[in-house]
Amino acid sequence: MWSPDGSRIAYMSGDLGQVIVNWRLANGTGSEEPLFSGSGTWFPTSFDPEGQRIVILQLDVGESGYDVTMLDLNGDREMQPLIETSFNELNAEVSPNGRWLAYQSNESGQMEVYVRSFPDVDAGGRWQVSPGGGTRPAWRADGRELFYLIPPGRVMAVEVEAADTFSYGNPVELFDGPYVAANILRTYDVTRDGQQFLLIKQADAAPDEGGVGDRRVVVVENWLEALKRLAPPR
Repeated sequence: MWSPDGSRIAYMSGDLGQVIVNWRLANGTGSEEPLFSGSGTWFPTSFDPEGQRIVILQLDVGESGYDVTMLDLNGDREMQPLIETSFNELNAEVSPNGRWLAYQSNESGQMEVYVRSFPDVDAGGRWQVSPGGGTRPAWRADGRELFYLIPPGRVMAVEVEAADTFSYGNPVELFDGPYVAANILRTYDVTRDGQQFLLIKQADAAPDEGGVGDRRVVVVENWLEALKRLAPPR
């Protein structure tokens, strides 16, 4: 994940269950700097505009599932819970002006895109901006649009007003895929002007051609006899 000024990249490393959140200079110089280390699984998903707070997805294999937390780089660098419920909340993105937080949650019974205030997520209201399912929100750089995906990889856009108060319009479909959305994290990006998208397109190539086509299971009967014919004992 790029820092807002493009000078650093934040990322997670380590084994699942014991993870370190690091960052380092994007030009490759210097060494990585650990920002947080702890048990569980932590994925950084967004910086605030000042680059002083990192919003992080916490995966808990227990009852709480996915939760949204925050790491304040100016403080003692202890993880602070933002949205912690019995539902799954993930892919939280801070708005370009730093006042709002878009994320997805399954509290309605399916994944939808919501917006709350930031960093105090309980200070204002809560708005569901996707009316029929939605995942992986992303803000346009001027904060006037929210993008998100709906199955099987269609890209949607919603015009928003996200200054002192929040309001939004009806979502419209920009284009259809199918584009890969198998990972729990956001699998696409958009340029600052919102006019170009970088996505992963589903390939039609067969597996032996390096694609992700249909997988086959091959069953060999009497495999021991076949092995003896291919590699007779000496």
